[in-house]
Amino acid sequence: MGFSINEENIILSEKMYRLGTVGIFLVAMPLSSIKVSKKQEMKDYMQNEENILKMQGKGEENYGTISDV
Repeated sequence: MGFSINEENIILSEKMYRLGTVGIFLVAMPLSSIKVSKKQEMKDYMQNEENILKMQGKGEENYGTISDV
């Protein structure tokens, strides 16, 4: 919108640029984050012993095997 009225009314076009930027950051980004995070569980992001072992590559399936020695 700001590009199309740039030649006619500069003040209005600058307001449209700002409104678009604010709209993206305050509306579009949170909505997309909510949509993506609906499938995730909060316990996946919490730091507990099980997740620490996963990050280190020492999951329960590998713990205590000969490859760890």
